[in-house]
Amino acid sequence: MPFFDAFTQDVAVDLGCSTVRVYVRGKGLVAVEPNLVAARKSGPNCGEVLSVGVEAAHMIGRTPQEVAVVRPVRGGAIADLDCMEAMLRHLAHETGFLGRLRRPRLTIPVPLDLSSVERRAVQECGKQIGAREVRMVPKVVAAAIGLGLSEERPQGHFILDIGGGTTEAAVVSISGVVTSRTLRLGGTSLNDALVNFVRRKFNLLIGDETAERLKLILGSAYPSDLSRKLEIRGRDLISGVPKAVEIGSEETREALEESVSEIVAVVCELLENTPPEVASDIFSQGLVLIGGGSLLGQLDLRLREATGLLAVRADDGTNTVVMGAGRILEDPEGYSGLFSA
Repeated sequence: MPFFDAFTQDVAVDLGCSTVRVYVRGKGLVAVEPNLVAARKSGPNCGEVLSVGVEAAHMIGRTPQEVAVVRPVRGGAIADLDCMEAMLRHLAHETGFLGRLRRPRLTIPVPLDLSSVERRAVQECGKQIGAREVRMVPKVVAAAIGLGLSEERPQGHFILDIGGGTTEAAVVSISGVVTSRTLRLGGTSLNDALVNFVRRKFNLLIGDETAERLKLILGSAYPSDLSRKLEIRGRDLISGVPKAVEIGSEETREALEESVSEIVAVVCELLENTPPEVASDIFSQGLVLIGGGSLLGQLDLRLREATGLLAVRADDGTNTVVMGAGRILEDPEGYSGLFSA
């Protein structure tokens, strides 16, 4: 073993818009935390960091005016380098993958359409926390490995990854990505749609936590005969006092429809541009759904109606990407051709 390897730890970090996940070689998945940083406002940059992760999540909607809770990653790219660095340092401390003599080698899954500037931001963030090396791998390829698809005979597989900030639809085979489409829209966009709908219809301002709860309980991508209602609370925009209203499942579906339609359109567009031989494989196997956004109610039925294909949610689909990146760490020689700087 080379001398420096004794002080190097291989770590995979999935920098999601909503959640950061950390996998350490030989240990497995060691951390899953909200990708949030609470900091004092300092112009466009991250100011004094007050809390990160779970603690920052508890501060949403409860901070003084001079404090903001920031999402360091937006649309699949690092939007605030300083806050992302603070988040990674916290995770490094919590999991012990960084120390005076221990400089990790980071593997970071990234969207396929990340620009060169956005890639440099990923590199810079890793270097700032003291990483010896930062390697990137396409998220959809890591997902395919996490699903075990790469171990099967050469076939095409359709993966739909709906994360917090992006939706990636890709056809992947044993040789790599055949074709793909990326949409800068994800679970946080669905929450924003609910916040805006409630504001317009009820003159009520609700927080992200309430929108997330509404999405999980009543959110649906497909009409249903079953009508349900949920009481939500917020601030009345006219009187300025707290108020509660009831919202129904059909209203919730209506609020999400525009975003859901965009996702369905991307899937249909990709299928139309898939080579015939691979299309035959997909017809036999259907679509595999991963990511937190894929948990939206009845999304599988909506996709089945739009495409005529079976749509199946993967087991543990929220961790598929980081577990795939972890498998790459456990067999670096076998997957050496996947990395990019």
